[in-house]
Order: sequence, then structure tokens, then C-alpha cells
Amino acid sequence: MIAKQLPIEPPSWPRAWLDAGRLLPAVFSDQGDVGLSRLQNDCLLALTVRRTGALFVTADRHFEAIRRRLPFPLKILQA
Repeated sequence: MIAKQLPIEPPSWPRAWLDAGRLLPAVFSDQGDVGLSRLQNDCLLALTVRRTGALFVTADRHFEAIRRRLPFPLKILQA
């Protein structure tokens, strides 16, 4: 039997963009080699994961920095 799958809905987009804009400078004062647009998308992903309670699985260790400011379920894979 297959359980009914529910779509993961992102937080309201205007609110998510505002939250990501506030989160970026708090977490990443220096963007380094990653780049602002990627970090902005990563903050949006973290906000969505936090809202839905999904487990976020990645090899990108900079998500640990986001999680220090915004707790969310995270699993870092070994590269």
C-alpha cells in the first residue's frame, strides 16, 4: 500500500524572501567563493525545510552555518 503523498509547499514567498534577506547578513558576513545568489537560495531552502519539517540532506557544509541561526533538520553527507 502506498501512502498518500502530500506536496511540500514553501512558506509564503514574500515572507520567505524577507526572512532570507534578514538571515543572509546574519549568517554570511563574507560570501567568499559561494556567491550571494547561491547563499540566498540556500536560505530559502532552509526556511522551507524548517516550515515543512523535512530532513535536508546535502554535502554542502555551509548549511551548518545557516542552521546555527535557523534550526532545521539537516544531515551532512561525507564528500
